[in-house]
Amino acid sequence: ALSHPSVGFRLQNEERTVLNLRPQPEEDRIRAIVADGEDYPIRKIEIENGPGLRLTAWWIQGMSLPHSRSLIQLVNGRVLRDRVLQQAMMQPFRQSLLPGKFPALVARLEIDPREMDVNVHPTKSEIRFLDSRRIFTAFDQALGMLIRTHGAVAHVGGLPGSGDVPDFSPSSGQVIPAS
Repeated sequence: ALSHPSVGFRLQNEERTVLNLRPQPEEDRIRAIVADGEDYPIRKIEIENGPGLRLTAWWIQGMSLPHSRSLIQLVNGRVLRDRVLQQAMMQPFRQSLLPGKFPALVARLEIDPREMDVNVHPTKSEIRFLDSRRIFTAFDQALGMLIRTHGAVAHVGGLPGSGDVPDFSPSSGQVIPAS
């Protein structure tokens, strides 16, 4: 559903509808699936790291979870659970999150198929990059820029728009009273 937001999906378990998604823009699909529809700010960045490598990342700012299921990896349109990519996604957040917490992050990597080996795992859920340093550099640059630009957290202690918790402005270092 995340790799093709222009396609509608309905998932049913027996007679119960578990997921019902209409075709929608990427950010709306990410909010519906990863952020459970909550109104967290979603920060997007796109970079090209030389020919044949394009990275687009959506960070649900202020949302962190005690599991890695919120680290979603799309490589050439395929959803993966690759440990190398997970480490590349986590590295820029090491100083920003408490131990045992994971950011909510969707990363779409478009790479020349000749730059990777998909025959590493029988289910094709893991891949091997011929130049993994280039992948780490792309993730570090993109996600590091997101953190530097928008700050590590969007809201201190509560959900966005809760109104009872002050916001923190990373650019000025000031606490802004709740309105």
